[in-house]
Amino acid sequence: MRPFGLVESCRLAAALGLTLTVLSLTATPASAATCSSAAQPPGHRIYDELNGVAVLSSCDAWAVGWIETAPDDLHTLAEHWNGKSWTRVPTPNPPGAVVSEFSGISAKSAKNIWAVGYDYSANGPYLTLIEHWNGYSWRMVPSPSPGTAAALSAVAVSSGATAWAVGSYSGTSNSGLTLILHWDGSAWTQVPSPSPGLPAGANPADSSLSGVAVVSPTSAWAVGGYTKPHSYLYRVRTLILHWNGRKWKQVPSPNGPVSGFIGNYLSGISARAGNAWAVGGYGNGMGPRTLTLHWNGREWTRVPSPDPAAAGSPEGLLAVTVTSISGAWAVGYTGGHTLLLHWNGQRWRWLASPDPGRRTSYNYELAAVAGTSCGNLWAVGDYSGNDTTGGLVTRSITVRC
Repeated sequence: MRPFGLVESCRLAAALGLTLTVLSLTATPASAATCSSAAQPPGHRIYDELNGVAVLSSCDAWAVGWIETAPDDLHTLAEHWNGKSWTRVPTPNPPGAVVSEFSGISAKSAKNIWAVGYDYSANGPYLTLIEHWNGYSWRMVPSPSPGTAAALSAVAVSSGATAWAVGSYSGTSNSGLTLILHWDGSAWTQVPSPSPGLPAGANPADSSLSGVAVVSPTSAWAVGGYTKPHSYLYRVRTLILHWNGRKWKQVPSPNGPVSGFIGNYLSGISARAGNAWAVGGYGNGMGPRTLTLHWNGREWTRVPSPDPAAAGSPEGLLAVTVTSISGAWAVGYTGGHTLLLHWNGQRWRWLASPDPGRRTSYNYELAAVAGTSCGNLWAVGDYSGNDTTGGLVTRSITVRC
């Protein structure tokens, strides 16, 4: 669930104006790793969803999202993995909010974890939401909410005194603008960031950020997308921003290979010194395809990635994590199934991943992935569809490799 502009577009099918349907696969996944549905989070009501995950060790992981606590009343959700099972941990919600959602999480230690998202009341605007885990409890921390509406999609923490959070906010004429917040050890403040898009005086611009990664105090990355005029239509183009220790600047980023009208979007990024991956999708009306971009220390280049679904069946990548100088994992959806890709230093390979509680009428996706290596990797997401009574359900899932 995303409130406005391209923030909602991190659901790649929505970003590209396409409908997610279940179609058969036409390829066979590699079997280089074994992934299982493992222990699932405790059952809740009809609706709950996981959007972010952070892994500290094999017996210490967190997943965050939202849960329906009453009809049309959604609250923040945090689940903790203790090595044996997932348990729900209480999280505060802003007074009067009817919707409070976590979109992302990042952990530096067992006592320094940040979760971000947004909330809104029945009569109020969307506001940024940031909470911190100090080892004992979650507490809300004040955060800027510029414009007429604001939301956060992702967070990255590098120390007790440094963290970045990204998203978007509505400016003049309801335009979507990039939003970057910085934690300096005592407070969150907004930092200026580029918002490319339509020229001034034209239709409202639309720029947003969905992922962030910190390499050092003088190097951080943020990714997303922005609209660009194309005849009487709009193009959605990839957006990559870099922090050089003084300011955020846009850097050149590749897009999908199809000419003409095309939608591109980057949903996630993970980085180490001299090595970073950004993932998303692209499409031109035939169904979105996976998109992976690599930073080699000098420039971003597009790297071929598997598209296991049949032609016309939507698929895309929503998150990535770099586990070593030559290893990375990416997750998303393909033809209504979960999607898991592995970079082995030479190419991306499609690996088998489960659809917990699989039903043919359900659509599955993995929205986030984190871990240190194969064997200590968690991916989280959700599935949605009609239950046996015909009612719509959305429920969270976890997958372990």
